[in-house]
Amino acid sequence: MRHIAELARIELSGEEVNRFAKEISDVLGYVEQLGEVDTEGVEPISQVTGKINVFRDDVAKDANEETKNIMAKNYPDSQDGYIRVKQVM
Repeated sequence: MRHIAELARIELSGEEVNRFAKEISDVLGYVEQLGEVDTEGVEPISQVTGKINVFRDDVAKDANEETKNIMAKNYPDSQDGYIRVKQVM
């Protein structure tokens, strides 16, 4: 349990370690029970809402000059209305 807490970058008291260890054990026991269910002939599903594609097309559009200037002014490293970023390789 302490290893999991360390990976999650959270600090746990001794009491919390004992409580969460039991809870994780209970969850894993339930998952083990689910593994025993006969799913022969059951078609896998990835979602149940029936929605096909809820995302919009990613279309670039120009911002007006005022918006560009406000953004550049609020960014610590800008020059001539452009935001300067470090080179990415």
